This record gives sequence, structure tokens and C-alpha cells, in this order.
Amino acid sequence: MSEEEVKGIIDLEKSELEEIGSFDGKMFPYFTVDGQQFFYKDQIDEWLNRKVDNSDKRTIYKSSQFFISEVS
Repeated sequence: MSEEEVKGIIDLEKSELEEIGSFDGKMFPYFTVDGQQFFYKDQIDEWLNRKVDNSDKRTIYKSSQFFISEVS
């Protein structure tokens, strides 16, 4: 994934959490120090595996439209 795609996923999930007050599922794993975002590779691998293993539900991120959709 590109840096822009990762930032888009983070922004979409954060926006959904702020607007709805909750987020269904595991959010993209990162932490922020002095305004800079950091990532643990093993946590990203786990996040990706959960997205793949949950084969009955697919998450579609459309960062250009600020939209997250669950597809069965």
C-alpha cells in the first residue's frame, strides 16, 4: 500500500469513529508521537490477516469519497 492509501484508511476510520461514535472491527494499527505516525509491522500483518480471514465480509475503503463499506 502507498503512504497515501494508508493515510486514507486511517482518516476514514477516524472519521467514522468520530461521526458514529464507534467502529466495527479492528482499526488500522498505529500510534502517534509528536504528530508523526508509527507502525508495528506485526500488528499491520495481523490487521491484514483479519481482513482476509473474515471472508464472509469484505471491507471496501474509498478514500477519495471518504467511504467505508462492508460487503457480504
